[in-house]
Amino acid sequence: MVAGDDRKETLQNALQAAFRQCETVGSPLSDVQRQIIQQVTQTLLLKAISEPVPDPINPLDDLTPDQRQALLDYVAECDRKGQDWKPTLFNDWMEGRNSGSVQFLRDLYGLDWVNGVLPQHLAAYIESPVVELKVGDRIEVSSRLWEWIPEETDEEPTWVLCTVILLYEAQETEIVHLNGMVQFENGLELEIPGLNDWNQSNWRLPKRSPPPLEPD
Repeated sequence: MVAGDDRKETLQNALQAAFRQCETVGSPLSDVQRQIIQQVTQTLLLKAISEPVPDPINPLDDLTPDQRQALLDYVAECDRKGQDWKPTLFNDWMEGRNSGSVQFLRDLYGLDWVNGVLPQHLAAYIESPVVELKVGDRIEVSSRLWEWIPEETDEEPTWVLCTVILLYEAQETEIVHLNGMVQFENGLELEIPGLNDWNQSNWRLPKRSPPPLEPD
């Protein structure tokens, strides 16, 4: 049974239930009235089935670029903490806490707007990696991945050459992230989540093309 047939059956069941309800309250419909109602509703249903469903509007289109980036950063931060961003935001509102960079959502847009934001709306604005990585690619990764370097310092991270040995997508909350595993030349391995998001700045292509790996 196709979707259109399902909707026809659902409509017929609803109409019959309505007709019985009319009889129950002492106002039964005549056969002519029933036929008219059935014909009109079936015509409207067939029209709805035949018309293409318009593309849904992305609520994030309403935001300015700065507002949109603030929301995406907030969602990513909640994701890193294993939190669902909507309940986290709503808890702030219920308890009267300021929501920092996304306070504008409460002040300008409100609960209904936030509820209308779906995972596909966020995904439409999540940037893909600058470079399409493949297993076997040689890349450099920043030492920020395993050591803390204060933001308020002139100290630069060290960039270490490694090989991508695994790539996979993961979706713990609303955003699909590209995660990976790399292997250093000393054999140690490191898992790097969020290659297309919060860790995108912590890897790069080598400044000089490294020699190809020797076959085993």
